[in-house]
Amino acid sequence: MKSRIILAAGALISIWSQTAIASCIYSLDSEWSSGFTASITIKNDTGAAVNNWNVNWQYTNNRMSSGWNANFSGTNPYTATNLNWNGNIAAGQSVSFGIQGSKNGGSAERPTINGAVCGSSGSSVSSRSSSSTAVTSSSRSSTSAQASLLIQESQSGFCRVDGSIDTNHAGFTGTGFANTNNAQGAAVVWAVEAASSSRHTLTFRFANGGTANRNGSLVINGGSNGNYTLSLPATGSWTNWQTVSIEVDLVQGNNMLQLSSLTAEGLPNIDSVNIAGGSVKAGSCGAVCSSSAQSSSRSSSASSIATNPNGSAGCGKARSLQNGRINLSVNGLNRSYILRMPDNYNNQNPYRLIIGYHWLNGDATQVANGGNGSATETPYYGLWNLAQNSTIFIAPEGIDKGWANSGGRDIAFTDAILNQIQTNFCIDKSRIFATGFSYGAGMSNAIACARANVFRGVALYAGAQLSGCDGGTQPIAFFATHGLDDTVLSISQGRSLRDRAVRNNRCTAQNPIEPARGSGTHICTSYQNCTAGYPVRWCAFDGGHWPSQHDAGQAESWIPQEAWKFISQF
Repeated sequence: MKSRIILAAGALISIWSQTAIASCIYSLDSEWSSGFTASITIKNDTGAAVNNWNVNWQYTNNRMSSGWNANFSGTNPYTATNLNWNGNIAAGQSVSFGIQGSKNGGSAERPTINGAVCGSSGSSVSSRSSSSTAVTSSSRSSTSAQASLLIQESQSGFCRVDGSIDTNHAGFTGTGFANTNNAQGAAVVWAVEAASSSRHTLTFRFANGGTANRNGSLVINGGSNGNYTLSLPATGSWTNWQTVSIEVDLVQGNNMLQLSSLTAEGLPNIDSVNIAGGSVKAGSCGAVCSSSAQSSSRSSSASSIATNPNGSAGCGKARSLQNGRINLSVNGLNRSYILRMPDNYNNQNPYRLIIGYHWLNGDATQVANGGNGSATETPYYGLWNLAQNSTIFIAPEGIDKGWANSGGRDIAFTDAILNQIQTNFCIDKSRIFATGFSYGAGMSNAIACARANVFRGVALYAGAQLSGCDGGTQPIAFFATHGLDDTVLSISQGRSLRDRAVRNNRCTAQNPIEPARGSGTHICTSYQNCTAGYPVRWCAFDGGHWPSQHDAGQAESWIPQEAWKFISQF
């Protein structure tokens, strides 16, 4: 997982070369109880190509156990040298390699990177204070490229807020501020067009009148170009505005930036984002469209959902279907599904839709209710609780307690469900997802193959190709988990589904690190350079055939949080 912890309103920690030769950046990608993964990036900041490179570093307590995309030597200090294919770094370009290691009872370290390519002084740690003074409104046009770009809620480049635009707290700039719903996953989305692929600094202006941090997950292009954690601390009041900065890589062309809440309280109020470094202008929001909701009286604890022109035919209609089992006839077959709507359903606001398919010999009731010994510990594979009334959920009933999809009958069933739900309820047609365990994952895979033009993404738990794959050539956002010791559907079957998604989404192929047997842990990997908006994330764990795996000693499963983080980025 490419995750970088950024300290806000105090210090932004970054590691870089002090010379003009190259930036040598050590990034902690993931961390668990006993180990970590990290990456080292060498960026050529000169006007000429760098031919052949080597860098070295040393830990205090940590130790390296394996690595990829470089030749390694040494036993602390360690040395990495280029492979044949990544020894040449063109001007302005970069190469990265990865490592895995053990913490030996300590915390994951961020060592200094040395080497001739980094300069004789090596790398260093710098602390930059972030300003808490007001940021004045910019009158610059966003239609032409510029060295920096300020995007506020009324300007091009602002795509959406899962909430509303408010004006009830003084000190904001522009016409208001983005106030997200009080829900985990509630997001603000911007679009930025970069003239070239390069490093940029994003500065967010925010106010957090709560008593605790309201940290956010910052995802660049659906995770294809970065997945960061942004620390957003309490600022003392809703009228005390501060800023936090973070360095990210933007690609040439259109970039989608999504900041999503990691807490049930939602994000702080967001006033603006400034993008500096390189030539940038407002991008195209595409299928993501800005909220038109605006209020001067909505409190920070209110809840609503952003308006969206991708709303279905049911938007504005009086509700005609109630929670519970719904029967329908599909091609002469009697089928049924269980519906669960948000408690505060509003027929003017398009909702995300998640369809959860059950496992072999399971049923829709077990998916909808969770617990009682079923494979999903809480409703809808743990996603209902995390959605916080932001999502409509469906649990279909399979024939003979499975999803053979003979003659495409289960695809036709899914089509009929979607038709009925979209006709009767307000659905965001750009945010429809399928998920399931075992046979249900096989059915979700069949959806990915046959309905990539309808579904935004899928989340598979212990999947294999069981329900067919009609098509299977179009990109779709893809998340999957699988146990190393799965004796029902081997992990190699799950990897096969993953690898097809990697090809279709045009991600860079790799063999992701997986945990050691007996470690009781999991490792998640976000594939890089995928087509914008079509990420692939793979989580392997030390365990068997199960959708609610716990890491050793942990009371709760990590899988629902990972799946929801993936789904809610859209």
